[in-house]
Amino acid sequence: MTQETFNILVAAGVFLAAVGLIIQAFAAFGTYRAVKALRDKIEPLIPRISETLESAGKTLVNVTQTLDESRHQLKEVGNKTSEILTIANTQLVAFNAAREELTCRVRAQAERIELVLDDTLSRFQDVSHSMHRGVMRPVREVSGVLAGIKAGLQTLRRGSRPSVAEATNEDGMFI
Repeated sequence: MTQETFNILVAAGVFLAAVGLIIQAFAAFGTYRAVKALRDKIEPLIPRISETLESAGKTLVNVTQTLDESRHQLKEVGNKTSEILTIANTQLVAFNAAREELTCRVRAQAERIELVLDDTLSRFQDVSHSMHRGVMRPVREVSGVLAGIKAGLQTLRRGSRPSVAEATNEDGMFI
């Protein structure tokens, strides 16, 4: 390679490097303009973004406090609910025991009442039979005696025997 060729190649390389630097400068200038335009659009929003971030920070603090309070309250509610369930379970067991005892007592009383009623009814029947025998037998005896007296008086009052027509009539009724 000759010196002249070498110089041409070096000159061409330098030229290409210069063109690349110029293109890079234009690209950097374009980027500068785009960034400046973007900055001009964003700058008015910075105070609003700052306010929003501050508000979000305050809200986050409030939310954190609210969550902490809610956790504490939920723990209290859980503990109280557990206590209430324990008390309710204890009372339910006691109520169940009382109900079973009451059921046993009611059954025993019902059996006693049934025995008393049976005894009372049997005594009432005994009294009724005794009364029937004690009152009705003498009434029947007196009624029989009175019927005999009545028949005797009728016989004495008539004085004579009944006629055949009367006897036949009574016999027909008998048959």
